Amino acid sequence: MQLLYLNIILRFILVLSLQIIFFNHLPLGSWAFSHFYLLNILLLPVQMNSLLTLLTGFFLGISVDFSEGTLGLFTATCLFSAYFRIKLLEWMKPYDGYLPDEIPTFITRGWSWWLNFFLILTITHILFFNLLQGFQNFSWTWFLGNTIFSTIYTFFTILMFMFMMLLFSNKK
Repeated sequence: MQLLYLNIILRFILVLSLQIIFFNHLPLGSWAFSHFYLLNILLLPVQMNSLLTLLTGFFLGISVDFSEGTLGLFTATCLFSAYFRIKLLEWMKPYDGYLPDEIPTFITRGWSWWLNFFLILTITHILFFNLLQGFQNFSWTWFLGNTIFSTIYTFFTILMFMFMMLLFSNKK
């Protein structure tokens, strides 16, 4: 149990550092931004306490807000995603339930379940983010294009990272 939370903290620091140092500076024009930091919410244990999940979302969002110079945009979005994740996991709960301390990955749940979970959470996260951001200058073209391209960009950056972690864990 302690090792699990140590892994979560180390992954939180690594993913947040990669977002701040690398992905914040690699948008694909004005159409796509990698929400790589979302991986910290995606890979929390399935049966983690709801309050801890929301606190993780809050600290994740406020950390990205500080690095980006935004005032609560990422915090609100990460809190929304952490809350939505709790409800989504209840909705997607298999008949046999979840294992204790299970991390939702394609290895533990299979590709079909993980893709549904990942895409639903990522799309709702980016939609909410774009809605909050779109209050400045709203354009349907930008809103839909950014949602689609940011989802694709986020999907591939997170998938590459998960495969790299899988390769490194298999070499041990």
